[in-house]
Amino acid sequence: MSAGDAPAALDVESDLARLDEARARTLAWVLPLDDDAWCAWPDPDFSPIAWHLGHLAFTEASWVLERCLGDARLSAPYATRFAQDGRPKHERADGFDRAELLDYLARVRAAVREAWPRLNAEHELVRGGYLAWFLACHEHQHRETIAIVRARTVAATAPPSLPAAKRAPRTTPRVALDGGRVRIGTEARLAYDNERPAIDVDVAPFAIDTRPVSAGEWLAFVEADGYRREALWTRGGWAWRVRAGVERPSSWSVPSERHPSRDERHRLGESRSREEPFVVATPAGWRAFDPDAPVFGISAHEVDAYARWRGARLPSEAEWELAASLEVLEERAGDRASPAGPLSALAIDRVWEWSADTFLPRPGFVAFPYRGYSEPWFGDHRVMKGGSFVTDEAIATRTFRNFYVPEMRVCFAGLRLAWEASSP
Repeated sequence: MSAGDAPAALDVESDLARLDEARARTLAWVLPLDDDAWCAWPDPDFSPIAWHLGHLAFTEASWVLERCLGDARLSAPYATRFAQDGRPKHERADGFDRAELLDYLARVRAAVREAWPRLNAEHELVRGGYLAWFLACHEHQHRETIAIVRARTVAATAPPSLPAAKRAPRTTPRVALDGGRVRIGTEARLAYDNERPAIDVDVAPFAIDTRPVSAGEWLAFVEADGYRREALWTRGGWAWRVRAGVERPSSWSVPSERHPSRDERHRLGESRSREEPFVVATPAGWRAFDPDAPVFGISAHEVDAYARWRGARLPSEAEWELAASLEVLEERAGDRASPAGPLSALAIDRVWEWSADTFLPRPGFVAFPYRGYSEPWFGDHRVMKGGSFVTDEAIATRTFRNFYVPEMRVCFAGLRLAWEASSP
């Protein structure tokens, strides 16, 4: 530090307010849910809600009290139960006690509030408000996972009959962009390691839809037998589809006990029609099929096939970030209030968008604050951009890179189409 540089200073009030705001949003979602909902394990890829709450407290105690101040009293005894590498997912609700879990959350937060003024403002984890930002964003991401678990719990219940909207989906405007030299990523300190460093890339002219693909548009793909037309799929995607028996988005169901197969319907002279409406599983419960709402619950394999069916493709990260920076995406992340209220108030108005890009490090990548956030997933995951209807605005930034394996289909993820510049 040069003679003219002022020493780093803690902004205790702002840091703690950031943590308290994130916690208030989490509790607004989970407290109305009963114990069965907290302990449900509807999907093998995700942990019960109760474990996520304990993990939030454990992570806070680990990073603030143990790593920064050497005090492991509220982290070490809970590592087996709440650390990421502790229990297997199917055991993570064992020993659940609601009052005990809420008490652990409260005790950790009280200890963190007392300890925060004693943090070293020059510590690499603390400087510039990073630790508070990191912990709040960690909670935002787990809150979204809690919403996924809740939606999967809903999907496991018998779907009701609900009246579907009797209208064609609205048309999606498309905008042509000239491309050019584009800076993607960021140099900001309050960002994830895989967003840094910012790099300049050349983007050719292209066109992009201003809205994500709607449920009504995806229904046309289903009714055109898109799930059964092998030529639309990549080799790996088709093998996965057949193996998994996938025929519609994971969020869709038909409200009847038994659904005849396509071949049976054809033998009976029937066809899929809107008289047998789909219903949609959301974190707030079953909802009627809305053709204008963005489709979600689809894998990268599915969106690749759909784009090929439309004669389009998925945008690259650079194309998506360019379009977002030019403010031509009507459903772009960051232009709405964060979903801070109860789950029942959620509106299905946006989704994560699969990109064409594999999740890879940018040139000059440096893992921070730990190797496990990004490094283990490079090479076999696909990048998502934007944000969903449950994503906090702190996460839903232009440069944020969400990432999942291509077969993941239970997230709130859909797609936006890109087109070659010469496409009609």
